[in-house]
Amino acid sequence: MTSLPQYLLKTYLLTGDEKFKDLYISSIEAMHRHLISHSQKPSETHLVLGVYDTATDSLVPKMDHLSCFAPGLLALGAKVLNRPKDLIAASGLMETCIMSYQNSATGLGADEIAFLRPEFSKGKEFEMLPKDAGFYLIDPEYALRPETVESLFILYRITGEGKYQEYAWEIVQSIEKQCRTKDGYSGLVNVMDASEGLTNTMPSYFLSQTLKYLYLIFDNPEVASLDDYIFNTEGHLIKYPIP
Repeated sequence: MTSLPQYLLKTYLLTGDEKFKDLYISSIEAMHRHLISHSQKPSETHLVLGVYDTATDSLVPKMDHLSCFAPGLLALGAKVLNRPKDLIAASGLMETCIMSYQNSATGLGADEIAFLRPEFSKGKEFEMLPKDAGFYLIDPEYALRPETVESLFILYRITGEGKYQEYAWEIVQSIEKQCRTKDGYSGLVNVMDASEGLTNTMPSYFLSQTLKYLYLIFDNPEVASLDDYIFNTEGHLIKYPIP
């Protein structure tokens, strides 16, 4: 999913220019119509932010970790623009992102997953997660990415629901157990098998975003309040409205 809706909403908050609000709402309505769907199993339902294939005019039921910024974006838009249905979608997508963590052997989320649907479940190339989770691994790497914890932070600040802190703490513990080295932190080659080793990389966004959001979700809500600041795509705070 593109970051354009995020830029539109935050530009509106910074400038007050109504055209950016209108463009944001238009893009989110298109997301509801064309990208958000359900991948159903007998026991549970996952809310999916899929990929639209223009060649076949169809939705491909897969998500990458980068898409997990969407729950936070939708929640922020729901708050500032009074759009309750966006908060419902944010909550459903957040649970899907968290399930990708909770159903892995390491407690960490893969970089890309595909969802179990009749038309998408025939490929032998996908590795099924345990517990009949309802989705497959496409790229099993964990790259220390911030999107899931960013959305947890925003949803916690907006709703006050303690489960988002609990999810965040589970991720903290998994990172400490699986990714910490004597010199820093590293991603994992395969979230289903820690014995495959580390990627031997610690991207800068792990410090500027992943750890920042994990810290702030447990800090006083008045610190970096969402009523006073926005976070840009690299996790830097900008006070709004600009004087």
